Amino acid sequence: MKKLFFSMLGLFILYFVLSGILFLFRGNTLYQYEIMNNGNAITVEEKRHSKTKTTNEYYDFKLKLGKTSYQFRLWKEDLKGYQHFIQDIKIEKTNKYQCYLPIFKDNEVLIDMVCKEKDSGILYPYHQIRLNDTKLDSIVDKKYLKLLKKFMPQTDGMTEKEQLNVSNTLPDIMSKMGMSTYRGLTIINQKGEIKPITLFSSDHYEQNIHAFVGDYYFVANYDEEYDFQELYIVNLKTEKVDKVTMPVKISFDSYIQGVVGNRIYIMDCSNRIQYYFDFEDNLMHKCNNEDGFIQFYNGKNFENRNIYDALNEKLYFVRSSIQRNSENEFVEFDKTSNYYYLWKREKDNYQVYRSLDDTFEQMTYLFETSSKFVLYLEDGVIYQQGNDIWYTSDVTGSKKILENKELEFNDTIIYGIIK
Repeated sequence: MKKLFFSMLGLFILYFVLSGILFLFRGNTLYQYEIMNNGNAITVEEKRHSKTKTTNEYYDFKLKLGKTSYQFRLWKEDLKGYQHFIQDIKIEKTNKYQCYLPIFKDNEVLIDMVCKEKDSGILYPYHQIRLNDTKLDSIVDKKYLKLLKKFMPQTDGMTEKEQLNVSNTLPDIMSKMGMSTYRGLTIINQKGEIKPITLFSSDHYEQNIHAFVGDYYFVANYDEEYDFQELYIVNLKTEKVDKVTMPVKISFDSYIQGVVGNRIYIMDCSNRIQYYFDFEDNLMHKCNNEDGFIQFYNGKNFENRNIYDALNEKLYFVRSSIQRNSENEFVEFDKTSNYYYLWKREKDNYQVYRSLDDTFEQMTYLFETSSKFVLYLEDGVIYQQGNDIWYTSDVTGSKKILENKELEFNDTIIYGIIK
């Protein structure tokens, strides 16, 4: 009897070990179940996407009620458990919007209520349309305001430090943020503490030869005149500053054409020479170009271009993320999140939308900005709006990170983050 007991126990242990191994190494999976809402069945599809070289594990959700459907994405670290995450779905309708609020395990509200505009079919996080529909606002105030308040645009909790208004904490997804200054660089940590790093002895208002690449900030020594032979490399993680002295002098009449891999490409207009700085060896290299030509990155490959294309006006490389481009709009694909972003120009600003695929049959409005420079993160975007830098994501809503009064008037100020 005892032998039988231990045999059964061993089989149970083996079963659970094998089940755990199969679970850990499972591929993409699809779960489907139903939730009843006022007598109507809502079909929920959960599609698990396993971790890859560029993306972490995430889930795509699709809610189907009759002919109406709504899709969204969440990352594994925001979810509890392994499947059947949604317990309930709240649905509210007005003449203008139909809104969905998924309720997850343990009655958690992980994302803002999302509302589909009936005329356009565009999805809006509720915090983006508050005050647009008095009937919807009254419903939210009565039923959901406590649950949704955390997603509303947050501009409080700011402290003035070193001529910046900085949030008391950075979003969890970033560990540090760097912003260029007239004398060097400011680094902000997770607690909102800042450290100014002085690189120059005087203010330099216009800086074109600087960039954030990975964990590093690269900038020419602007204390030199006409030409520079020195540049600074700042490690954002360690805050260590290295000075690099080059064997050649490069004119300040230069500009950065783009970053490809670990290389920054610089066009020296005065001397008609194209260079690249390689972070692998921390050296500046002269590009091996044919006479009268330079290297141009078209988003996929390098090709030869006439040097005068880069001298007559600034010739910037095409970002590899660009999928489609026209005069008034362009589409970008972010490989870290597998989201597609649509930028539509309206006068001096862009309206930015997001989609789970490149058809944009269902797209979500995100924000308005006058700057084409943004940082895409897994479930969010860091962007500029006037003097302010904002972070918006499904699980946090919209949060202001900092305010810099110089941003609106100086487009050579740049910023970067490390995770």
